[in-house]
Amino acid sequence: MFLLAMKTFKIYQSSTKPTKTMSNISNSWRTKTLIVLGLFASILAFSQSVSVNTTNYKQTIDMCGGDMERSSINIQWSTNKNEMIDWGFKDIAFNYCRVQYDKNQEAVEGTKNWAFYDKQVLTMQRVKLANPNIKFFATMRTDYDGYGNDNNAPDWIVNYTTKAIEIDKYAIFLADYLEYMNNQGLPIHTISITKEWTSFVYASRATKIITKLRSECTARKIPQPLISDQGFWSISQGIKYIDDVAAQGTKDQFDSFCSHDYQNEGDTKWTTIISKAAALGKKVYDDETSTGGGGPSSGVEPGISKPIGTYIEKCIAYEAGLSGEIFFEIWSRGIDKETRSIYCPWKGTGTRLRGYYIMKQFANNVLDSKYITASASSMSNVYTMTFRKGNQVMLWVINKGTTDYTAPITLDSSKYTGAITNYYWTDATTAEGASSNYTSTSATFSPLIKGESMNCFIFNVTDNSSACVQASFPKVEAECFTTMAGIQSEACSEGGQNIGYINDGDWAKYSGLNLSTMKSITARVASKSSGTIEVRLGSISGTLIGTIPVSSTGGNQNWVSNAANITTTTGIQDVYLVFKGGTGYLFNINWFEFSKDAVIITDIENQTTNFTTSIYPNPTLGIVTFSEQNKFTVSNSLGEYLLKGDGIEVDLSHYPAGIYILRVGETTQKIIKY
Repeated sequence: MFLLAMKTFKIYQSSTKPTKTMSNISNSWRTKTLIVLGLFASILAFSQSVSVNTTNYKQTIDMCGGDMERSSINIQWSTNKNEMIDWGFKDIAFNYCRVQYDKNQEAVEGTKNWAFYDKQVLTMQRVKLANPNIKFFATMRTDYDGYGNDNNAPDWIVNYTTKAIEIDKYAIFLADYLEYMNNQGLPIHTISITKEWTSFVYASRATKIITKLRSECTARKIPQPLISDQGFWSISQGIKYIDDVAAQGTKDQFDSFCSHDYQNEGDTKWTTIISKAAALGKKVYDDETSTGGGGPSSGVEPGISKPIGTYIEKCIAYEAGLSGEIFFEIWSRGIDKETRSIYCPWKGTGTRLRGYYIMKQFANNVLDSKYITASASSMSNVYTMTFRKGNQVMLWVINKGTTDYTAPITLDSSKYTGAITNYYWTDATTAEGASSNYTSTSATFSPLIKGESMNCFIFNVTDNSSACVQASFPKVEAECFTTMAGIQSEACSEGGQNIGYINDGDWAKYSGLNLSTMKSITARVASKSSGTIEVRLGSISGTLIGTIPVSSTGGNQNWVSNAANITTTTGIQDVYLVFKGGTGYLFNINWFEFSKDAVIITDIENQTTNFTTSIYPNPTLGIVTFSEQNKFTVSNSLGEYLLKGDGIEVDLSHYPAGIYILRVGETTQKIIKY
C-alpha cells in the first residue's frame, strides 16, 4: 500500500503541468500534499483492526464478587435495602460476597460482643436469600489502620507499640468468628488472616496463625475456610510476602493470594506477583477493585473517563493472569459524599448509576470463563480484554481517545454465529448504556468504536475443526471432541494428540456414543496435579453416571490408566466429560474407553505400608490431605466404593454432604463432608 501511494503520487506529479505564478505553484503543492495525506490516512485505516485469538486459552476466572465489608451494616438503614441487595446479588451473577470481621467482637478479652454483627448478619442472610450459592469471603476491617494509634486487632492480641502478637489468641479470635457465623447458617468459605497489614502479620506469623486456626476448626468441628492472603495494599507488598512464603516453604498453608493496587503498579507488577504465585501453584485475585462509579461527588455521576480508566486497569490485570476480583463497596456505606455504583445517602433510597450497569454487564459474563488473548492494531488509546465460556465470547474494546474508529474485528480460528451485540457507554448514553447489533457468518465484521467509549461485544463462535484420527468405539480419542470449553489439543508422547490445559470447570462433549450394556470407563491420564473426571449425559450438568479419580503421575506426559464404574444406561448418548479440581492446570487425557465389564475396586490390604497416615482436615468442605503419598479408597456410609487412587489428597467437594470412609495405607477414618 505504501509503494502504491508513492507510485500514485509520482504519476500525479508527471501529469501535472507547472505554471509560472507563485499562487498556482502553492495551490498545486497544497493539492498534492492533501492527496498524499489522504492516501496515508487510507493506509492507516486499512491496518486498523482488532484480532481475537479464540482458542488461545489462559487462566480461568473463578472469582467475581461484590464487597460489603464496610457497608453491610449501613444498608440496613436504607429505605429500599432489599431491593439494593437484589440489585447486587440476585441480578448480578456474583459467586462471592466480601464481609468483615472486626476487633469489636471482643474489644475486652473474655467479653464477647456478638451483637456487633447483628446488622451484618441480617444483610448476609438477605444476600444468601437472593443468591443461595453465594460464598462469603471474610477480611479484617482495617479502618482502625494500625498505622496511627489504633490497632486493627484488639489490644490484648496485638501490641501496636512493639508489634508483638499473641499468635494463639489471634487464631482463636478468628476461630470464634468462624464458629459464630457457621452457627448463624452463614459459613465463611474463604478468609484472609488480616488485610493490608504485612508490617504486623508477615508471612511467618501468618503461617503460625493459620496452623493454630486449622487445629481450632478441627477441634470445634466447623468447616475449614480457604486461606487467601492477605489483601495487600500494594502489589509490591504482595510480592515480598509471596517471596517470604516461598523461602519458608509454607505454600501449602495458603490456598491463594489476593492484592489491591493502591500504589498504581499494575501495568508493571501484576505479571510479577501472578508468576510468583503460579510458581507456588496458587492463583492471585484482586479483592478490592473499583466499579468505575466511585468518588467524593455526593451522588453525581462521574464522566465516562472514570470507568474507562478503571476498566483499562482490568485489561492490564487480566492480560497478566489475574483470576478474578471482588468489586469494592457496590453500594454506599452511609457517607453521603461517597458515590458508589449504587448510591444511597444515609437512611436514604439507593439508586443505580452507570458504574453499576457496566459492572453488571461484565460480571454476568465473566465468571467461569477463560481469558483469551486479543490485540488492537494502529488504534491509539484502544485497549481490549476477552473472555470465552463455551462458545460465547465477551470482548471489551475500550477507546480512551477521542477518535472514532470503524475497524474489523477478526477471529483467528473461529467464525461468528448468530447475532453480535455491542453494549456501549459514552458520556452521551444513559446510565444503562446503549446497544447496536451486527451479523456475520465469516471470521470478521466491522463495528463503529466511538471516541471515549466502552464497548462490550457478546457473540457466539464455532471453531474451525482440527484433524483427529478417531479410534473404534468403545475407545475414544480425547482430542476428537464435538465441542468443548477451555481445553487445547497438543502432541502426545504416546503418539497422536492428547487434550490438555485443563482447568477446573472445563469440559468436552462427545456426541452419539452407544452406551448400551457399558458398565465402566477407563481414561488414559497424565498429571502433576489431581482432580476428577465427571462422566455426564446430555449436558455439563446432566445425569452423573461415573467419576474417574486422577492423582499426580509425576508429569504431564507420564501416562496411567484410571477406571471407574458407571451407571448402566442404554441407547445413543451425548457424553460430557466435566473436569474438576483445584487451581492451575489439572491433567491431560489421551483417550478413554468404555467396557461391558465392571471394575472391581478391591480393598488395599496387599498394598498397605507400615505407617499410620495423618489425614486432615476433618470435617472438610472438600479437600482431604494425607501426610504422605499413598494409595487410597473412598466409600460411602453404606460401604459402597466410590473411587480409588494414589496421591497426597482426595477431593470430595463434588460429593454430597455426609459421612465417608477413607482408607489411606493402614489408616481408616470416617470423614465428615459439609
